[in-house]
Amino acid sequence: MTSIPAMRKGKIPGLLLLLAAIFLTCGKPKEEPVEPGIVQIRGNADWTENGEDLPFQAHSFALRVDKNVDEGSFSLTLTVRNQYGILLQSLNFADIPFNKGSYVLVKDIITFDGLSNAFFGYREADLILKAYYVVEQDSTNFFSVDSLDAETGKVSGRFSVTMSHFQAPTPAYPDTLYIRDGWYEATVNYR
Repeated sequence: MTSIPAMRKGKIPGLLLLLAAIFLTCGKPKEEPVEPGIVQIRGNADWTENGEDLPFQAHSFALRVDKNVDEGSFSLTLTVRNQYGILLQSLNFADIPFNKGSYVLVKDIITFDGLSNAFFGYREADLILKAYYVVEQDSTNFFSVDSLDAETGKVSGRFSVTMSHFQAPTPAYPDTLYIRDGWYEATVNYR
């Protein structure tokens, strides 16, 4: 009968060989070339809500996808994030003509139909807590493109919009939003 220490002696070199093989194959992973991702050039924006300043700085993101280019339009998303980067508010404008001018905002939110529209949401990260659409009867609603450089994609302008909720009323959020004195500066991103 073979003693236990003798059995261990025979297995130790095999175990060491196995550990060495694992160590060598689990080394530093091969570095793969980094593929450039989609660069998102952000800008700035600001507005008041029901007479109050925003709680944090707003940022803008303008985008033209192929369908926008075909239609001659762009979309603009304005976001407000807290100090931890959590999304609190988003104000979206879509089907805005890619030309200088002032445009009427409608309630319709069908994309790429040629009608400029807006949507607002109080949010907590990806969750929409309260959503609002344009009140079309308000004559103060507008979105303007005041400056546009087609070569660099830089665009800026102003906006004003009255919005009403379309969900059940909740005491934490107003029924109507009066978004006033709005402005934005952005560089259009293409996808």
